[in-house]
Amino acid sequence: MELKFHQKISSHSLAIILVSVGFLFTLVKDFSQTVVTDSAYYFSESFLFSSFWWWFIPFCILQNKILQKESLPFKHQLLLYFFMVGTHLFISAVWIDLISSIFYEQRFIFWKGIGFSFSENGYSLLLLYGLPFFFKFSKPQETIIQPSAPIDKVLSDKPLYSPILIVQEGHQKILVTKQEIQHIQSSPPYVVIHTPSRKYLHKTTLGKIQEELQPDQFVRIHKSTIVNTQQITSFRSRQNGDYDIVLKDQALLRLSRNYASDFKRVMGSVTQDTTI
Repeated sequence: MELKFHQKISSHSLAIILVSVGFLFTLVKDFSQTVVTDSAYYFSESFLFSSFWWWFIPFCILQNKILQKESLPFKHQLLLYFFMVGTHLFISAVWIDLISSIFYEQRFIFWKGIGFSFSENGYSLLLLYGLPFFFKFSKPQETIIQPSAPIDKVLSDKPLYSPILIVQEGHQKILVTKQEIQHIQSSPPYVVIHTPSRKYLHKTTLGKIQEELQPDQFVRIHKSTIVNTQQITSFRSRQNGDYDIVLKDQALLRLSRNYASDFKRVMGSVTQDTTI
């Protein structure tokens, strides 16, 4: 089973582990050098210079939090990286200078502290402050597939409509196939749904029921009428902007001039005889 290292260990934990290892390694290295050179080992001095590693913990955590909260451009991330490196060197050298001047017989001045820290631990400094960038850029990126058109446009182009209209009559719910609806008329607080077999009285408004109907099939022709365009056999102008529509059952409906443009859009191109 393949394990992804960055998923198992956070950058915080890894920094703390490496800092602890580096701190102990420095103590052991200093002691080993005194053994090899047969010189005196001063634990207090070794401990003081090993404090260079302590500053990694707060600075690495701070750097990682900034990278997580802020979406920085690459050049700003690079500036942040060198800022953390420089600040670490500065604070560490100030700390060594301050503590040695107070508690030690020999003072380790600021510039000597910077030179020693960078020569001995410069590689660790550059590596550890680069870890947050490694975790950031090695994390798998989510792939977002953009639709070829806006989602709202896609949904509006091809809406989903049920082929069934549920009509409430008293305590009974009746399923009416929309295809058989001829037209719907308003009769507040009801609407009358006309089908070849019967009429249904449904308590709703014409506007609400229109939202349940396919707009490319059912069109408003009057403030009080919706017609099923598949039930139309002919329509003719009254020469005043209004039109007469004849249905398959020979019912005659009036098309108001205020709804003529919507009707034309749904019906599409027609012959000159019936052009709106």
